[in-house]
Amino acid sequence: MKTTDLAYMAGKKRQSPRTGLVHGSDLFSDTVALYDNFCFAYALLSQRKAAEIIEAKTLLLRLLAFQAPIGNFPVSLHDFPHCYDLYQGLKIAPLLLRTLDGYGQVLGAECKEKIESSLTSILGFYENKGLPELWQFRYQVCLGNKPQIIRPSLVNIWEYWVSLQFLQTPTCDFYHQGLGIAPILSTLQNCFEPLPHLSEWACAAAAGTFSSRLLNDHPAQIQLAALEKVELTSTQTDFQLLITDPFKLYWNGDSLHSLCFVADKMEVTNESILVELPQTVEFGREDLFEVAFFCDASPETQIAIGGHRGTVFELGDAVEISTPSFQCTLRFELISGTGDFCGHIVRSNRPGQIACVGPLQHETFDWKIGLRTLRRSPNCTIRISFSLQGLTVDS
Repeated sequence: MKTTDLAYMAGKKRQSPRTGLVHGSDLFSDTVALYDNFCFAYALLSQRKAAEIIEAKTLLLRLLAFQAPIGNFPVSLHDFPHCYDLYQGLKIAPLLLRTLDGYGQVLGAECKEKIESSLTSILGFYENKGLPELWQFRYQVCLGNKPQIIRPSLVNIWEYWVSLQFLQTPTCDFYHQGLGIAPILSTLQNCFEPLPHLSEWACAAAAGTFSSRLLNDHPAQIQLAALEKVELTSTQTDFQLLITDPFKLYWNGDSLHSLCFVADKMEVTNESILVELPQTVEFGREDLFEVAFFCDASPETQIAIGGHRGTVFELGDAVEISTPSFQCTLRFELISGTGDFCGHIVRSNRPGQIACVGPLQHETFDWKIGLRTLRRSPNCTIRISFSLQGLTVDS
């Protein structure tokens, strides 16, 4: 499956039968994002069918009419003529360039001329503007120049790839095919699985294999139309378990599972985690967890204490997190200092869980496994030893 196919399907699911435009996250939303609709227009063209090409042409002409006199575009239709995103024009320009390059001949003279005129206005808007490196690179590429290759932060890797594709095919060495994840990009959690990143969908298309997580419908898939392809320079397919720094586990099952550790200061070795607790104990907080793991609470995730169900454990007890093909055993120990701690297993959303807002704000999607501090000395160190069973590991 191509990324443009995902973009096409995501757009169709959100296309309003009343307006013909892609509306927000669903067709019941009144918000119409210009960029998403330009992406959808390109996805329509990529289907290479007469009906879709005619629809794309009509859509493009409608969208181009919302270009502000200054040359930039509004973020949403209702913002017109106000342009609140300085870089909106540079986001749209690559789609227009690819449209001209790949489909200019089938769109007809009128549409082609309007696209060319729009591009001229976009590039004129950014002339003599001081742009950050990432967007200066985009601007020069859109001008047809060949600027020096840059090294953007990983946060900006997708926008960089969209620019780089006009010079060379982007490459990726951080995608793990065995798990269908780029862990250095996946920091947010959506319900029981990491939130997909645009780069992960592109890499899955390059690998020719989509995990169920990446095949699930998502509104962001519309934006996949902006990038033609990416090439993988790493073929990590032999494992189903990944350990990343500072400490996070990912493993396969019916879904992509994850176990992450939260603490202020930690030192991770091959078989243990050392946590130096803060000098000051913040008693008075309602729920003082100074050491905690978060694990997805998907239906196949089971947690036991010494082989038995429970919610309270003591130092030294074996806490077992398991799915049908994998088990991780944790043991908490106090190795320096004095204190009393109570181990608890409770439902609680991890930091970065985005599903617990809006209509799901009262739901929990994670297990919290940690030590509650009852009393302790200022200098305390906790060691958590862990053992893994069942899956091939890559770390």
